[in-house]
Amino acid sequence: MRSHWILLLAAALPLPSSRAAQAPDPYAVIHVAPAKTSIYIGRLLVTPSPFVRTASGYTSNLSLELFPYFYHDDAKVYIDVPEAKVMRLQGGNAIEFKGRVVRRNGQSRKLTGRAVPTGNSAGKLSILVYLTSKVTVAFNTTYTLLAPAR
Repeated sequence: MRSHWILLLAAALPLPSSRAAQAPDPYAVIHVAPAKTSIYIGRLLVTPSPFVRTASGYTSNLSLELFPYFYHDDAKVYIDVPEAKVMRLQGGNAIEFKGRVVRRNGQSRKLTGRAVPTGNSAGKLSILVYLTSKVTVAFNTTYTLLAPAR
C-alpha cells in the first residue's frame, strides 16, 4: 500500500527540469530600432519588424525607404546566430554574426554585424550590407529585448 502512495506522490510532483523548460526565453523576440544611413544618392531608412528567434538565428521583415526619391521596397532578413553565441550575448559579451537580406524581387545580399550589450535587455548593433564584393552600406542602431508572446 505504501508503494502506491509513493508512486502517486512522485507522479504529482513536477520535475525540476520541466520548470526550466517553461521559462520564457528573453532572447526569443528582439526589437531593432530603425536605422538611417547616407548613401551617394540620398538617405536610406531601414525599418525592421521585431526579430523572431528560429532554430538557426533570427528572421524579420524590413521596410526600405530611399529619400528624397520616395522609393520603397520590402525585404526579409535572416541572421545566423548559433545557440552558443546567444549564450555569450546573454552573458554580456559582444558577438559577431552573419546573414542575408532577400529583397522582394529575389535579390540576395550578404550582411555581417556585431552586437554589443549595453545592459541586461539592450545593446548596440553595427551592420554591413554588401551590395557588391567591394561596396557596402553601414548601419548603426540599437536593440531591445521584448517579452515573448504567451
